[in-house]
Amino acid sequence: RIMLVTRVIRRHSSSIRSADETRRAFVHFFESEGHVHVPSSSVVPPATDESLLFTNAGMNQFKSVLAGVESADQWPSRVVTHQKCIRAGGKHNDLDDVGKDLHHLSFFEMMGNWAFNNAYGKETACKLAWTFLTEVLGIPKDRLYVSYFGGSREWGVAEDVETRNIWRNMGLDSSRVLPFVAENFWEMGRTGSCGPCTEIHYDRVEGRSCVPQLVNRDDSVVELWNVVFTNSLRHEDGSVSALDTMHVDTGLGLERLVSVVQGVGSNFDTDLFRPIIGAIEKLSKSSYAGRVGAVDEAGRDAAFRLVADHVRAASVALADGARPSGEGAGFVVRKMIRRAAWRAADQLGAPRHALKELVPVVVETLEGAYPELSEKRQEIEKTIEGEEKKFWSTIERSTNHFRKEVSQLKRGDTVPGATLFRLHDAHGLSPDLVELWSEKRGLRLDLAGYDRLRRAAKEQSKAADSKKT
Repeated sequence: RIMLVTRVIRRHSSSIRSADETRRAFVHFFESEGHVHVPSSSVVPPATDESLLFTNAGMNQFKSVLAGVESADQWPSRVVTHQKCIRAGGKHNDLDDVGKDLHHLSFFEMMGNWAFNNAYGKETACKLAWTFLTEVLGIPKDRLYVSYFGGSREWGVAEDVETRNIWRNMGLDSSRVLPFVAENFWEMGRTGSCGPCTEIHYDRVEGRSCVPQLVNRDDSVVELWNVVFTNSLRHEDGSVSALDTMHVDTGLGLERLVSVVQGVGSNFDTDLFRPIIGAIEKLSKSSYAGRVGAVDEAGRDAAFRLVADHVRAASVALADGARPSGEGAGFVVRKMIRRAAWRAADQLGAPRHALKELVPVVVETLEGAYPELSEKRQEIEKTIEGEEKKFWSTIERSTNHFRKEVSQLKRGDTVPGATLFRLHDAHGLSPDLVELWSEKRGLRLDLAGYDRLRRAAKEQSKAADSKKT
């Protein structure tokens, strides 16, 4: 599919327009409904949580409650949040998809409302979500669809008839209330807390008739809100049993919602991204046209999206205390800075060492909600500047080594793991740097082979050290 959306909405009747206004309206609405605003936690998880590279969902700071490990009494019974999230590693990794389409982001904000220990039930949760979208934001009801859990014999879980009937009793036609199975059952992991969910979907295309067949099937109908009813437990044998209490856990991506509020076709056309893309246009003296796929000549628009996203994500991570390094979250931050630097210069023609000039623009788009970005701005700029200097120095020093190693390879070939290991071991060229060059030449990387050799070298080094002692 070359273009994702052919026609998009006009702005809706609400006076809410900007991302800041949308975020504030969300918090104020739920505060007026008895919720307490809990500030976003850091995108850098606590050292005690080794399961995450970054905070990647609104539920992370509450997951011990959802898992049944801790009591919910430490939190208010009703909570509203807008959580900074980075999905760039582990189970949820969007890093390699950023730029290729109009919706993937490595950093995003997940808004949500929570009701712990039966603070309210399914009907209230559904009505709150529907009221915010249709009355506060003014989104037309005839552009919305809802999905619910249709039941699974395999799991021994019945259809969520209660939720289906709630939506129908709220006035939705049955053609807009749709059953799904896996798409509408949330699970924390292979075992543990889980439950059915109901999702609200929005049709971006204006003026067409009811299209239920496109829900969860086509990019022109997008999920806006996921409302999870955590009321069950998944066991080792795959079966599911009911819990004594229920938590309501919802998630609503700010960037996507703002694209709907502002009547644009993608996250990158909102006021969260247009200023950053505009700054890249000035640096590169080229223009962004929002193209994807085959019509995106030389991948320039994809490069615009990647640079904007990666500088934004790296800035947020650095403000929260992450530091570029050779492993873990620090390596991901370093990789984002390097990829942004390479794409900006190589594909967009921006001058080298210019990424730091984008930081003030990123800060301006987010500081209203996250003042730590303003407080750490100079530190962020200095870190990105230093990483760029190291990156370009390595590129200048090592280009010939790379060319020599791959001179016999043709487009579509794979750079062997042994070659990757040699480039890293002898010349300091990590695979993420080799990937930048290889991508341009149409080469793949044998990363699995590289990892095996790297682990073997580490074991050999440990064995040698133990003999010395």
